[in-house]
Amino acid sequence: MNTNADAPRYRYALTFDCPGANPNDAPEMVNCGQAREWCAVRGEDGLHEIIWAREVSPVEGPWRRVGQRCSGTSVTTQVSREVLDAVGEYARMVLPRPAPVVQPRRVALVNLPVLVSVADPGPRTLLVSRPIRGVLIAVPHFEWRFDDGTVLTGAGRAYDGVDPRVDPDHYVSHTYTHAAADAWVRLTVRWEATFTAGGVSYPIEPVLFSATHRFSVHEAHAVLVTGP
Repeated sequence: MNTNADAPRYRYALTFDCPGANPNDAPEMVNCGQAREWCAVRGEDGLHEIIWAREVSPVEGPWRRVGQRCSGTSVTTQVSREVLDAVGEYARMVLPRPAPVVQPRRVALVNLPVLVSVADPGPRTLLVSRPIRGVLIAVPHFEWRFDDGTVLTGAGRAYDGVDPRVDPDHYVSHTYTHAAADAWVRLTVRWEATFTAGGVSYPIEPVLFSATHRFSVHEAHAVLVTGP
């Protein structure tokens, strides 16, 4: 589950910095002399471009200037909150979502550990091209919350032959002391990210993904059997 599903969404556009230019103008409809001069006096190549944004969800809003750059460079002189929100939205689309592994999967036993794990993708580096060029570095953090209030951290590992009762620190695990018909564990992955553009780094709002796994916990009963 993406806890940021209701975050505002934006549409972006580029125009040259010319009189009367706005996101609805075709480039050939404006005179861009001043846009060329703006970059030239700063020793940069290309034309002065304005970055525009407008909110499209949950409500539509007007176009607003949120950044600027010279089209021949990747350097931006301003990165606004709207631009950073767009970078965060891109991160939510491409970062991997969690697929928790719970062992045993369906029926656990009282006083025996329940092992939890998830594939750890490690830090991710993403090259961003829109609305501005930059590099996004995201690092995942893992939290496991059980129905009885227990909270554990870490990616964990699947069962590999080591007895969790002998070496409890080898796994991320939780032991129930009572039976439960509807037990559950919720994994939340928190991606903490930094976006770097024009040599300046900016924190991005953390990206959160969650997944819940349900199972039952039963009492184990000894059964006497006769020999052959």
